[in-house]
Amino acid sequence: KYDPSGNLVWNRFEDNGNDDCAYAVAVDASDNVYVTGSAVIGNNSDFYTVKYDSQGNLLWSQSFDCTSNDVAQGIAVDSVGNVYVTGIAHVTPSDYDFLTLIYDSAGNLLWCDTLEEGTYSWGIAVDGYKNIYLTGKVGTGYDGDILTVRYLYQSGSYESGAPGSIVRFALSSLNRGGVDYSCYLPGRGLYELQLFDVGGRLLEGRSLNPGGPYHGRFEPLRSGLYFLVLKGGGSRIVRKTIVLSP
Repeated sequence: KYDPSGNLVWNRFEDNGNDDCAYAVAVDASDNVYVTGSAVIGNNSDFYTVKYDSQGNLLWSQSFDCTSNDVAQGIAVDSVGNVYVTGIAHVTPSDYDFLTLIYDSAGNLLWCDTLEEGTYSWGIAVDGYKNIYLTGKVGTGYDGDILTVRYLYQSGSYESGAPGSIVRFALSSLNRGGVDYSCYLPGRGLYELQLFDVGGRLLEGRSLNPGGPYHGRFEPLRSGLYFLVLKGGGSRIVRKTIVLSP
């Protein structure tokens, strides 16, 4: 901790005997300090969260082991001192989940949830109504998309973020003579995928039944800029892409 002039007031170390890393910090209205990241406990990394008072005294620390390797990336605090932590849970060798936890002001675990394989959560915020906002990435490699999720706080609890509740929609990075698309749809609602040219003219529309992955292609197309719109289930996702000559 530094004072307003940049002078060091205090510093603290947490050592669990192996590789420990901090990735996010938050401060509440009483100047308590919250730090989260990962700690290698046993053979795998776990979420690791600590709370200090304004003088740097350790109030509590908590680890959380969901799967083989878990890394906390974001932290937030609400007006009553509940602590919200999000990050990545390594569920398979190639897939990750959003993992989100809530602790009360004393460090007791109140709630946890995972969300959707193939997602990476890096940031979290909470509003005055205790709704939670997560942001990160969906997809693997260099062709991922930004994913932002809201958990609604209703009647003292949160709606579930069970796998399959999120719409995924991605386009191929290289398009010659047409556009390849892939999407994953939840098991409810009706969806329509529309293709527009740069002038906003509808070229083609396709109806998609809910519940599962879809892969397809719009062709033949001339070189130019195109827009694809996926609508349904209360959401509207727009993607733009450039098509080159074959």
